[in-house]
Amino acid sequence: MNANELIDYVKATMSSKLLFEPEKVDYENIMQIGNVVELKLLAENSELFLNPTSTDLWAPNLERQKILGNMDVLNKYISDLKAHPCTCRNYKYLSLDPEMESDEGLVSGFIQSENEAAGNNKYRCQNCQRIFHVKCHLNGMGYDDYIWNENLSRSSRSR
Repeated sequence: MNANELIDYVKATMSSKLLFEPEKVDYENIMQIGNVVELKLLAENSELFLNPTSTDLWAPNLERQKILGNMDVLNKYISDLKAHPCTCRNYKYLSLDPEMESDEGLVSGFIQSENEAAGNNKYRCQNCQRIFHVKCHLNGMGYDDYIWNENLSRSSRSR
């Protein structure tokens, strides 16, 4: 079940009861939804699909653990989305290239300060104005990997 199918499912379920099948959910595709209206729809109707009522639907094996793990990730994502329904919520979960996000007009970059290490920059979400500190490093395969963290003040980091 990709993002479009999940949106259609939520819309259809609002008027009738359909069976939700967690094993068919492509949670990474869902986290890449860029339409804020659709994200809000998912957040507002998450009770329709986030809590499988019976875990004994699947044999106790690695596939079951994968299904339940994916649902846990999606559940956390939707929970975060309820608190802040914006496309920048994806940055916590996906290693997105900030330059590509900037080219698409989703974030704007700040000039790197002299005391910042190379590969560390700040970006502002164009939708909600949140600021993110983005670190770039090479992953185990030799490709760029990006870690997005919300820019928190020193007082909130020390807690």
